[in-house]
Amino acid sequence: MQYPVVVFLTALVPSTFSYGEDKDDQEPLQCNFCVHSRKKKEVEEGLNQEPDCMNRLKFLSRSDLRRTCTEKEKYCVSTVTNLNGFFVMIDRDCAEECAEGCEERGYGLFYSECTRCCQGSLCNEFDGRAYYLPLAADSSSTAIAFIISSLFVLTL
Repeated sequence: MQYPVVVFLTALVPSTFSYGEDKDDQEPLQCNFCVHSRKKKEVEEGLNQEPDCMNRLKFLSRSDLRRTCTEKEKYCVSTVTNLNGFFVMIDRDCAEECAEGCEERGYGLFYSECTRCCQGSLCNEFDGRAYYLPLAADSSSTAIAFIISSLFVLTL
């Protein structure tokens, strides 16, 4: 009678061994790594000009647009920056920490920066027209703010 109880208790104790998965056997995290900017100064100077960074099929087919993350970098991230609702920049990379979501700042010129996080190799492949646009609520608030700031300028 004690034997089934012992078996039952043993089944409840979490195993400290992971069968088939040794930490040393895991391949290091790889992330897509590229930046494409439409900022005037960067375009003029030829900095951060990688248009393939915007197209999933193109950057996934290029091994030069990925990198192996360090041990501390546990996330793949992609960040899209918009200015008054227009695409400005996409940045894909590895990161030690990641806070997913969108942040807006500015007065007159409204920057919105949206970040997505993931933890699988080459998972920061987000793209598509909708991804490069700010969220619907953000773009409407940006449009309202733009109209108000325009009216303010017209009254001066």
